[in-house]
Amino acid sequence: MLGNIASQIMSALLISANSVAVFSHGMFGLGSTSTAIYLIAITGSLIWLGKWRSISLTVADYLAIALFVCCGLSLALHPPAGYKDLALLVLSFAAYPAARGLTTPLYGQKFMWVLAVIAALGAVATILALRTDLSALHGKAMVFDKYPHAPAQFTILVSLALLSISLAGVRLRKIAAVAAPLVCIFAAAQVRFVFIALMLTLVVGFAARPAQRLRIMGIIGLIAISICVGVLLRSSTTLKFLRYAEISLLSPITEMVQGSKGIESSATEIDGKLPLQDCSQVNLDNSIDIRKRIYSQAAALLPSAGLSGIGFNEFAKRSCVDAEVHNSVLQMAVEFGLPAALLFVLLISSVLRSLWLQRRNTEAALALCVLTFSLLMSLVYGRVSEDGLLFFALGSGAAVIPRLPSEGTALMGNALRKVNQPLGALASTIITFMVINIVSMMVSAHMFPAMHFWPSWPTIEAMTAATAMTFFVPLFLIARFSFGYAVAFSLFSAVFGFVWLSFFSEFDYPHSTARWVLVAGLLAALVPLLFVRAVPIRPWTVRPVLLRALLALICVAVLIADVSYGIQFGDPYGDLRNAVIRPTALSYLTSIIIGALIPYLFASFAARKEWGFAAGILALSVSFYPVVLNKTVLLVPLWLPLLFWLYSRFEPRLATILAFVIPLLIGLGTFMLLRPFSPYLALYPLGTVNLRLVGVPILALDQYADFFSHNPTTHFCQISIVRRFFGCMYGELGPTIGAVHHTGNFNASFLATEGIASVGLLLVPVSAFVCGSILSVGTIASRHLDARFIAVSSGLGVQLIMNVPLSTALLSNGLGVLFLLWWLTPAQQSAVELTQVDAGLLAFSSGPQRLIAEHARSGQMKVD
Repeated sequence: MLGNIASQIMSALLISANSVAVFSHGMFGLGSTSTAIYLIAITGSLIWLGKWRSISLTVADYLAIALFVCCGLSLALHPPAGYKDLALLVLSFAAYPAARGLTTPLYGQKFMWVLAVIAALGAVATILALRTDLSALHGKAMVFDKYPHAPAQFTILVSLALLSISLAGVRLRKIAAVAAPLVCIFAAAQVRFVFIALMLTLVVGFAARPAQRLRIMGIIGLIAISICVGVLLRSSTTLKFLRYAEISLLSPITEMVQGSKGIESSATEIDGKLPLQDCSQVNLDNSIDIRKRIYSQAAALLPSAGLSGIGFNEFAKRSCVDAEVHNSVLQMAVEFGLPAALLFVLLISSVLRSLWLQRRNTEAALALCVLTFSLLMSLVYGRVSEDGLLFFALGSGAAVIPRLPSEGTALMGNALRKVNQPLGALASTIITFMVINIVSMMVSAHMFPAMHFWPSWPTIEAMTAATAMTFFVPLFLIARFSFGYAVAFSLFSAVFGFVWLSFFSEFDYPHSTARWVLVAGLLAALVPLLFVRAVPIRPWTVRPVLLRALLALICVAVLIADVSYGIQFGDPYGDLRNAVIRPTALSYLTSIIIGALIPYLFASFAARKEWGFAAGILALSVSFYPVVLNKTVLLVPLWLPLLFWLYSRFEPRLATILAFVIPLLIGLGTFMLLRPFSPYLALYPLGTVNLRLVGVPILALDQYADFFSHNPTTHFCQISIVRRFFGCMYGELGPTIGAVHHTGNFNASFLATEGIASVGLLLVPVSAFVCGSILSVGTIASRHLDARFIAVSSGLGVQLIMNVPLSTALLSNGLGVLFLLWWLTPAQQSAVELTQVDAGLLAFSSGPQRLIAEHARSGQMKVD
């Protein structure tokens, strides 16, 4: 009970922050530091009060996370000049989790009365301001002689209180005596659009709540009468603003853009004021006129905004009226980029739709009305760094969605939400990855020009092609997780990056043909990888304990044999890698152990929570570094635990995407942090993570397409057995391609080697289908295993597929051995394929909910 009251009071205080700042600054002379402390204390307290352990993430939450990530990337690419507005932006975003974590109704009586008290104090301050001479103040009331916008802030509080009252059980007679004078005072202060937004929101409430329509109609009438009384008290000023509105609404925007003087004459005639430089057609006392010019300028900047925008707070520097966009969606698009604006719109639409479906519930209807009102305000007054009300409304709406099922359809609604939640989160995460991938390529292009990572910037052609690649997203939504799913998404990341980069490539090959062929090849490979449903024949298995012990002994024995021939410590890019000569069979065994046995053993021990043995396996992997001088073994202790955590916490398909998103963000973020101090050191995380994980497979497709468009294909002679019988005009393909483009040993995936290099561009789809079918054997062999075990044990195998020929991955690097080990491993507890509803339970649940969902499934076998 106390927690509910505290939540309502602090929620009201957070929403009233601007009004409280007016009093603290105007009456007590406090500065921005006091406001920052106030916001941090209230927001932090609300987040602390949140019941986070009992909260399950929804589609809205993932859209919000994706939005914040996009904004963060934009800020990293375009660092803001000052930290004050950046701090306000962070606090504005923080309003979302502040409301999202609260599990009690927020818009109750305590919330309403706090707003009403602050608004009443604001009305007193406004009355005092109205008594002064307003002729030089554009007709607006200057509260405390400093704040002309304060009456609008106070009116927002009155509006929110009236919205709460309209859907609550308070009698109209009890509120008329308080509400009518407040509305009258603020109408006299020439507050206009706030009342328009309030009326439109009440219409939404009227449509959403049939049982409350008489009450809502009464409140609409009360507000209308009070507004009329207020504006008549200052009729001359009211007529002046009506003339402004008439002039602005009748003048097309194109006139202003083309430099028409129609508005110039009206501005001079009405006010006699000199406009600002370069704004000779804008009446600076006419808010509609100013917004028309601002919106037209923002629209003109959209094509150049691209993926990351022009930079936070940069629009005001380019605007002729030196003003913000005054529209949060437009500001997102212009300053933070088109993807951020799209995610912003999707987030708002998702919460609005969900609340509308649950509108018969009073709490949902209140959240719907508050969100509608805050959205309307943000479309006219919006500034993202000061839009805490909108983000608070989004957070409170997202908090209502999971705990209030629609009346009469509870069971069906729950089932549908469990289906839609993982699908919506998965789709938004894939789109987020696509955006981050492009940003990563753009940054890498500037930092690694020697790799032929062509400098790129959003163009209409590239953006259209990138958008068209979302055609593949539904395939990843309907497919179940498997080994093939992980390989399929890795291929998608490479082809998507190639499609983007090919628009900027300076290599001389048919770029359009290559794009279409590789997209067709991707589709051909995805069919067997995603949709094979065969069941393996398993007449016998081995005891897992004996298998683990045997594999561990083999790993140690091979390491001892390798060390006996000598070791080297040095640069993995130098010539020391070939300084020690070992038997070919031993080298193959070493590669198989690193690529297959070590990940398999770590997955086995970690699944059984035998952390000591799991840590020992990771230490064993690092011990192979002096043998192979390959930096991959140094990353194994980081990569495999990350995969284990992701697949333990998230639904497997979502974890597959996050396994790309999180490292890319870490690489970009570390690069941005280190670059001001050491540009050279900053290249290491970007090159090790972003370039190696995603960039190299993309570059390989570009370079192989260029090389084999001017040279004969290999006809698979790069495979050792084929080379032995038929010979080959090429040596090893990796060094051959690297020598031409001066990029080192450039091995590549089967799309480039078994595809472009072996059969030529036009036959890539055929080769891709065959290779995908071969890899689907891994899907069949692991069908009876747990998704987490599959993902972790193939954590290096999937990377090998993207960076070496398929024949090399299967034979030399142990992928075929891993398939055999999967086939020999007994069935595991979570091997039964989940239905969509089960996936919905497991994807966003933890603790008791997850345990209930897991034990609810039948037909499981105990893990040995």
